[in-house]
Amino acid sequence: MNGVRSGLRGRAYSSIAMSLFHMGDFGRYVVESKLRRFTNYSLSDPAPTVEKRDEESYPVTEAQCWIFERVMSLGWTPELFGDFDRNISRGRYGREGHKPERFGKKYQWIALRELLARVSDNYHMAVEWRESQTYQGPWQFFGRDIDPTLPPPAMRRDDDDYERIGPTFDGTQRGAWWCPDGPEFVWGEDVPSDWATQDDTFLDLANLVRRQDDEGRWWVVLQAYYNWDENVPEDVDKYTVQRRDLWSHIYGWLVAKSDLKPLAVLLSTRSLMNRWMPEGGDITDAAYLAEMPWAAAASEYPTQWQRVEPRGNDDPEIPEIDAYPASVGYLWEGNVWDCSLSDGVSARLPSDLLFGEGRLRWRPHTQEWETPDQRVVAKYRETSGHSALLVDETWLAGILQEKGWALVLGWLGEKQLVGGGWSPRLVGGWTEINGTASFASRQWHFSEQRRERSWPAHT
Repeated sequence: MNGVRSGLRGRAYSSIAMSLFHMGDFGRYVVESKLRRFTNYSLSDPAPTVEKRDEESYPVTEAQCWIFERVMSLGWTPELFGDFDRNISRGRYGREGHKPERFGKKYQWIALRELLARVSDNYHMAVEWRESQTYQGPWQFFGRDIDPTLPPPAMRRDDDDYERIGPTFDGTQRGAWWCPDGPEFVWGEDVPSDWATQDDTFLDLANLVRRQDDEGRWWVVLQAYYNWDENVPEDVDKYTVQRRDLWSHIYGWLVAKSDLKPLAVLLSTRSLMNRWMPEGGDITDAAYLAEMPWAAAASEYPTQWQRVEPRGNDDPEIPEIDAYPASVGYLWEGNVWDCSLSDGVSARLPSDLLFGEGRLRWRPHTQEWETPDQRVVAKYRETSGHSALLVDETWLAGILQEKGWALVLGWLGEKQLVGGGWSPRLVGGWTEINGTASFASRQWHFSEQRRERSWPAHT
């Protein structure tokens, strides 16, 4: 019996050792990836000035040994956790990281966090891209694995009565006030091959960028993605059949009032394809939702006033215009180490300039932002195929008026008929849509939409 117990203890200890050493996933993909961002140069020594050599990296093997010993000193023992750790994932999960974890693995995470705190307090970071790095926080090396400011998602039971993690934020159903009207494609209709170049099924720009809620308040869309895709039956793989698709992107920029007309004229002559206009940052797995967009974790690549420079055009008559992106993006991925999420969580919110001038703050457990008097003036909404950042029109008008700014919105869309098969191609031609809207001095102006039809080269 003692031999059996000794064997079980040995296997329990070995599960932690196998995870940390040699080809263990935790040691290779977690510990090594985090520690390689540091050198073995003490902070009491001069900082390195060139790219580190392997022998100058922080010794990963010593880090793995320290974590192993720390797991034991924290209280993990085979008697307390051995049976549970052996059986928690038996027969149900492979080597993926997104799964229930052993107690031993949780102790490894705790030890790793403690080690990283010690290393970052005592050693220089590595030189990267020929630039010295100063440690500011774990977001510099994707060292934040969970966002504790997200609300816990509700647990739900699937069709097989298994309990699953639901979405962090429930999506609003289509038909809500913020969703613009669009076409409804009925499956099974006879669709001509030139459908995507016909003049019907086009949208109204004013309807896309200005929405009225159920209480009569008007909201301005600073950024959006709308997609009206053909509703294919659930038992049909949509990517193997021909389907209609109509999508639209809305982009927003702040400009000085004096630059409003020149920018509107410039946009009226050029497609927004290829994303040549300034864009706000997309912060991924770095800043928490509650920290957006003001925290250091969201400021590595800060949003700034940028010169508008159309690509591939040397026209000397292009005016000098500076624009500021109206929104920034947040994304916390759900397919990495955060096992509390079923899917990634995304949002867009007013960029730093609007956020600061409007004295906004995040409303906990929501995708909404409010003023100091607790009035919600910005909200992010998404549902199947649609997503939009909306701000209160009266609130926005006040800021624009006070600062002497204008808001310019660009519309880019396409109408396509997509063929089925393993390598789907467009059927017939397609239509690209562009348009511009502006809001200044509490007045709206909408340009006429521009349509450009194209056909594949082989037709």
